[in-house]
Amino acid sequence: MGKIFGFDYGRVRIGLASCSRLLKIPMPYENFKMLKTKALSATALATLLKKEDCDLLVVGLPLELSGKEGIMAQETKAFIKELEVHLPHVKIVYLDERLTSAQAEKAMIGMNFNRKQRAQGSDSMAACLILETYLSGLDHGM
Repeated sequence: MGKIFGFDYGRVRIGLASCSRLLKIPMPYENFKMLKTKALSATALATLLKKEDCDLLVVGLPLELSGKEGIMAQETKAFIKELEVHLPHVKIVYLDERLTSAQAEKAMIGMNFNRKQRAQGSDSMAACLILETYLSGLDHGM
């Protein structure tokens, strides 16, 4: 039985979080730094996810406050399409992630992280919140 990964897409970095299917406790995973092209990034990220035995990817979809898909949501979906080619056996689920980056930043400020620490960890913390939201929905029949 594989791991579940949370995924927070960004043009520079992708935040990742993971948990086992048994414990279901999301933990931040190191950020993935985007490479020169999205195709190279998708290939490298797929290799990492395979190595980590990912079988479910929960992707935060950054909808606009109105609920519509904006440019970042479309970019996220386009990147996931490239990633899916390399991960045919991984189930991919999209989750509305409006404001998770702001929540992650606020939580890190509350933990007295300095600006540099927040910059380095906010993406994986946002991925953790995405994964946590997904898992809490499972507990409520989502």
